[in-house]
Amino acid sequence: RSASPPSEGGRAGPTPPATPRGTGDQQGPSGPKGWMDYWKRNLSRGSEDGRMPNFDSEAQNGRKTAQGMVSETQALNKQTPPSIAITPPARKESSEEPGGEEKLPPRLHHIGTYNGFALYGVEPLTPEYEAAAVDFAEIIRMIGSVFGLDENQMVLFVDKDSPVRAFNRNRRLFYNLRYFHQAQRDCSLAEKLTSWYVTTCHELAHNRVRPHDYRHENEMQNLVMQYLPRFRGLLSEQGL
Repeated sequence: RSASPPSEGGRAGPTPPATPRGTGDQQGPSGPKGWMDYWKRNLSRGSEDGRMPNFDSEAQNGRKTAQGMVSETQALNKQTPPSIAITPPARKESSEEPGGEEKLPPRLHHIGTYNGFALYGVEPLTPEYEAAAVDFAEIIRMIGSVFGLDENQMVLFVDKDSPVRAFNRNRRLFYNLRYFHQAQRDCSLAEKLTSWYVTTCHELAHNRVRPHDYRHENEMQNLVMQYLPRFRGLLSEQGL
């Protein structure tokens, strides 16, 4: 996750207005019914069909959908050949400014393999990043074991300008070495594993839902809950 990098996108719900705003909000939320009406109105705005989600139905299908999302990525064959470049998601100069200038991301090429995992980037790694890549590959290998994934479906990349910590491209998962190196160098093993477990659930949820809406959040939660016993088993194996 990503919550992220961005990810990818914020995960919080709509922020209630402090002052009246628009035709439907001439009077702000007041009392329990007012708040419920407000959230119902805003959740429906964020869905494609304009209806409230059927949480009971989605919960019943949670296990099946979680396994289905993982199997879609498990089915991928070996990573694309080294001569094929990949392109991470486009980014803006500033994610905080809606009108930020759009920047074209670099085309990333295969620059090495670490603990069996292909690494894509623009230029060869420095010795410092080389050491980080070895550690990162081991973290991703352990996370992959939770989902039955390996180097065929999980790829490392390093993009010094990208704001995303990971992304899903055609059901294959890409993980940003730069984020790991800069943001997690002082984190404990448990913190690193937990972070990339949640991020992987987030990215796998994009196998079913591309935008960051309530459906994506529900699918992500299905994955987190379904694979949590395996993740806890991994932590136990590591003495955590």
